[in-house]
Amino acid sequence: MLKKSTDYLKLCGAKSKLVVMEQEYNLPQTSGNIENIIKTDASINILDCKFVADNAIVKAELCFEILYRNTDKKCETFCASIPIEQMIDVDNAKEGCIKSVNADICSFKIKPFTDTDGECKTVNVLAKISFDVIALSNEKFEYVEDCYSINNELSVDKCSAKICTVAEEINQSHQIREVLGYDENSLCKVIDVNMNTSDIECSFDDEQLNISGILNVMTITENDTGELIYIEKAIDFKHKVNANSKFNGADVYATVDNCSYSIKSKSDLEIRAQINIGGLIYCCEQVSLMTNI
Repeated sequence: MLKKSTDYLKLCGAKSKLVVMEQEYNLPQTSGNIENIIKTDASINILDCKFVADNAIVKAELCFEILYRNTDKKCETFCASIPIEQMIDVDNAKEGCIKSVNADICSFKIKPFTDTDGECKTVNVLAKISFDVIALSNEKFEYVEDCYSINNELSVDKCSAKICTVAEEINQSHQIREVLGYDENSLCKVIDVNMNTSDIECSFDDEQLNISGILNVMTITENDTGELIYIEKAIDFKHKVNANSKFNGADVYATVDNCSYSIKSKSDLEIRAQINIGGLIYCCEQVSLMTNI
């Protein structure tokens, strides 16, 4: 028998967990009273994950922002973050396993409250978050590719199998700095800036993983006459990751970690974003193996 061996990616365990977070936040005393909430935004960032004896310890951060109108008919924003630490049972997960962690916000609600003094500067935040954790390991796989007999005629069955091997984790950041142009004298005050990513695609070229996507920027600004202006901009970005020539597959995500802005002139707004790029790169190959003699 002609035997061959290769590495393959073994699924050790997987688990999903729904987490409910509820917390009250007080707006700064310098903020105005909330008359009505215009919009809310929320995002979840995975900060760390460790496997310890059939458990995953996941640390994350729920970031949210409120855009509201106060009783003086002016727009204000309030931003905060909630730290999250969860222990999730994952069968056969242990130190050294390759991890794939994802978190999605299933629902997010913010409700303002008025205190006994008549001030409305407290909000109740209620969020439901789904955590998905997968534990993987690289294992050895031995198979028979061919055989012969010097004494007998052989009848054999063969099949073709796709085997994914040798996964590596990605955890990198990509910086974006871009100047957005507005009509002349239309940029006096920034009310709100929100960003997210979309259309993430991967390709391999010259031992590099090329990741491309779009950074969507949504801005609410105020011009010199007090008029509110809402503008959306799409910014293309590309990120390269060094990868061994054997890699030919990837499962990658990109999320906005933090963003900031500054007014350069009455028509130019500079935005800055840090994009977290994570996931797995791996190698898939087709092998021919014997199943019966």
